[in-house]
Amino acid sequence: MGNNNEIRKRMEICRKVLLAIVWIIAVVGVIGGVKMMDERYLKPFGIIVIIMSILEGFLGHFLVNVVLSIPFILLNNGDYLAAIAGTPSEKISSGGSTNNKGANEKKALPASEKDVYEYTVITNTPLRSAPEESAYPVTSLKAGDKVYFQYIDKNSSYYNVNTSDSQNGWCLASHLEKT
Repeated sequence: MGNNNEIRKRMEICRKVLLAIVWIIAVVGVIGGVKMMDERYLKPFGIIVIIMSILEGFLGHFLVNVVLSIPFILLNNGDYLAAIAGTPSEKISSGGSTNNKGANEKKALPASEKDVYEYTVITNTPLRSAPEESAYPVTSLKAGDKVYFQYIDKNSSYYNVNTSDSQNGWCLASHLEKT
């Protein structure tokens, strides 16, 4: 699963770069439209260019998010929508049926990890690919799940945690309680 986490991180960076490009193009269009409005005969065209540039920004923003969500759905075995909603999820197997086998199994952390903190999830919450609300969900955590990590940053609202099935991601600190 570590490989998927690396892919998720790279896709999140790609998404941010594409959104920046979309909005830079939109701003350049608005600036061009404003300059066109200075000319008497081009004023109507300037207004149209401004409106179209703003629409291009919103449409581009929407399309980037929709297109890049498809690989996240595939990486999460169809679990993307459940992770966004913060509800307990079921993985979709290749046969098309739900598969909860091993969902309640506990895996021990490696013995080499010292001073590992164990926290319990107190409310259903998404495990995100980055420490921000807009980051894509890796999976969903349900109340009662255990998460583990070695370092606590008391100034951060997100903790970088590992689940009992070795998935890594970011979770709101307010949704966790020390075990």
